[in-house]
Amino acid sequence: MKGWVKVHRRLMDNTFLRHDPNAMLVFLKLLLIVNRQGQWSGGRRQLATLLDVNERTLYDILLRLEAQQMIKIEPNHRYSVISICKWTKYQA
Repeated sequence: MKGWVKVHRRLMDNTFLRHDPNAMLVFLKLLLIVNRQGQWSGGRRQLATLLDVNERTLYDILLRLEAQQMIKIEPNHRYSVISICKWTKYQA
């Protein structure tokens, strides 16, 4: 994947991410791998390998990020689509 993404310094003001460094790392890595629409599609095992995170740990982090409304997970029986919330607002 080529190109760049915008990361605002205010991300450090997010109390949840400041107190959960693993979630911060996963969120930043997600920002780097999503497509131009702010989405990534695939299996959890594939994502864990791609992000170099334990699969169970990744699942817990994704659920916490979703609870904070930072990402949206749309699962189906074969794979999940993970979307960064407000992607177009921040990347425009």
